[in-house]
Amino acid sequence: MVIGKLLRHSAGSGQALKVASQRSWHYRLLALLALAVLSANPIRFAAAQTQAGARLDQHAMAVQAAGPVAGVDLRLDSTERTARFQIALSQEVATTISVLSQPMRITVDLPEVTFQAAQSRTRQRGLVTGFRAGLVAPGRSRLVFDLGAAARVNTIRQTKRADGIVDMVIDFAATGAEDFERAVLQGAEQRAAAALAPLQGETRPTNDTRPLVVIDPGHGGIDSGAVASGGIAEKTLVLAIATQLRTQLESSGTLRVIMTRSDDRFLSLSERVRIAREARADLFISLHADSLSAAQEVRGATVYTGSERATDAESARLAQKENAADASGGAETAQPSEEVMDILMDLTRRETRAMSGAVATRLVTEMSGSVRMHRIPQRSAGFRVLTAPDVPSLLIELGYLSSKGDIALLTSPEWQKSAATAIGRAVHGHFRSGLQGRRNGASFSP
Repeated sequence: MVIGKLLRHSAGSGQALKVASQRSWHYRLLALLALAVLSANPIRFAAAQTQAGARLDQHAMAVQAAGPVAGVDLRLDSTERTARFQIALSQEVATTISVLSQPMRITVDLPEVTFQAAQSRTRQRGLVTGFRAGLVAPGRSRLVFDLGAAARVNTIRQTKRADGIVDMVIDFAATGAEDFERAVLQGAEQRAAAALAPLQGETRPTNDTRPLVVIDPGHGGIDSGAVASGGIAEKTLVLAIATQLRTQLESSGTLRVIMTRSDDRFLSLSERVRIAREARADLFISLHADSLSAAQEVRGATVYTGSERATDAESARLAQKENAADASGGAETAQPSEEVMDILMDLTRRETRAMSGAVATRLVTEMSGSVRMHRIPQRSAGFRVLTAPDVPSLLIELGYLSSKGDIALLTSPEWQKSAATAIGRAVHGHFRSGLQGRRNGASFSP
C-alpha cells in the first residue's frame, strides 16, 4: 500500500514524483511505477487525480501486480580512460550491446523501461561524453552512450537489494582503434542480415490498384526530435497531424494509405525509405516541426524536395539536423550503395524528382490558403529520408517549435485538422491530374 499512500498524499496535484524525490530510492521507484501505469490511461489517471482513498489503493495494487519496468536515478561519471553508468530498476532485465561508428556510440537495448527524466543529458568530457534513454519500439527501450574515444563495455552488473530494487552498473573502458572497429564490423553483419528481412508492416495488396501514399511522422521513441520550451515534443505533434492526414486521404476511398509508424517507436531513416520502396508507394510524405534556436522569429510551413545541393544555407542546416536522427536513436548511419548511386543518376531519378517538385508546388498552393507558410515556402536539400530513387518524396516542415506563434498553431486541434485537410486536397489533386507515375499500375478515379 506504499504507492497508494504516496498517491493519496499528492492526489489532485500530480506531484507524486516530487514528493517521492525527498524519500528513498524505493519510494521514488514505486511512485514512478505508479505514474507510468496510470498515465497510460488518461481517463483512469484523471480519476486518480480527483479521487483519494480506496480507489488509489486499487490502482496501487494493480501497479504492484503488473507494472512495467521502471528506472530512476540515472547517473554517468566519466574520466579519460573509464566511465560508469548507474541506474536503479524495479527488476532485473536482459541486455544487448551494440557498437556503432560515425559517430562513435555504444547502445544497450533493454525490455521496455519507463525512465525518469530520460532525455538527453548534459554533455561532459571524458571517455563517455553523454547518454540518452528512451523507447525505440513498443516493448523495447535503449540506452545510447556517446563516446569521446574508442571504448568497450567492460561489465554490466545487476545487484538486487533487500527491498527488491536492482542496481545496474555499466562499466566502460578505453580500447584500441582496431579493437573498436572490429566490434563495429561484427555488429554490422547482424544489422545487414536484419535489414534484408521482410517488412512486418503494411504492404500493398496485389489486387489493390489504388494509388498508395506513405505518411512518415518524423522521429519517434528515443528520438523526440525538437522539443518546445513547454516540453512539447516534435514526435508527438507530427504523429497527431499524420493521423489526421491519414483520415483525410482515406475518406474518399480512392487512395490507400500506410504510415511508417502509428505509435511512439524509433525508426531509422533508411527503414522509413525502405517501407515506402517495398510497399511500392506512389507518394511519400514525411512530416516534421523543427526548431531554430538561433532564429526564433522564423516561422511558417515549408515543403522540401530531395536534392544533393540545398537551395540555401538554412535548408542545408535543417537537412543536417534531421539526418542526425539515426545517431540520436542509436542506429548506424546508412550510406547509399554504389548500385543506388548509379540508379540515382538515371532517368528514374530525374522523373521521380520532377514529380516530387510538381507535388510540392501543388502543396504550397493548397496550404497557403489555410496554413501560414515560410517566406520561402518551397525548397530542397539533402534529406536522407527523401532518397528513394523511384518514389516521389516530400518533407513538410509544418512550423517551428522555436516560434511561440507556430507552437500555438501546431498544438491546436483545429489547426491540425485544417493543415491535414489542405495537404489532403493537394494529394488528391495530384492523383486526379494523372501526372502520377504508372510504375505500380496504380489508378485513380475522381
